[in-house]
Amino acid sequence: METILFVLANSAIAAVISSITAALVNKLQQDRGYKQDYYKEIISKRLRIYERIERQIADMNSSIADVRPHHLFFENNIDGFHEYQRNLFYARSCGIWLSEEMNYALSELNKLFFRINEEISDDIDKNIELGQRYYDDIVDCRNRVANVLKNDLQNLYEVEKFLKKKKLKTTVTYYLNKD
Repeated sequence: METILFVLANSAIAAVISSITAALVNKLQQDRGYKQDYYKEIISKRLRIYERIERQIADMNSSIADVRPHHLFFENNIDGFHEYQRNLFYARSCGIWLSEEMNYALSELNKLFFRINEEISDDIDKNIELGQRYYDDIVDCRNRVANVLKNDLQNLYEVEKFLKKKKLKTTVTYYLNKD
């Protein structure tokens, strides 16, 4: 009789331990699955913004080589140039999903475009001259953004590292000089 009680007690204890272990393993798997889903969402959001930046870079690769080269978006009136710049504003507004390096590179490009904005007009010939004057500066900024993009895409899967590194910074505002 004692042997039967001993076996039943051990079986009951084994069943309880087995149930607790199964519950803990299940909980850990759920937590891990949730974390993986969360990281997938972060990667997806970041990827969408980086794709938009990639399109901006592609637009900055379009240039015309006259006597002196200029980018294609200078062959527009002021509204066409501002439309191009709006895409850059959008990428900058999603800065929470960008690396610090990309935020800085886009900020430098944005500063350059604000300098250009002070001179852009509806006179396409003057805009082309302006584009020729700023061609090298735009190429330098574009290359910096492209290099950061390449590096960021190589490390996009390192979500935890990105989140730990991410810092909130103050907003920088630029004003158009409208005399």
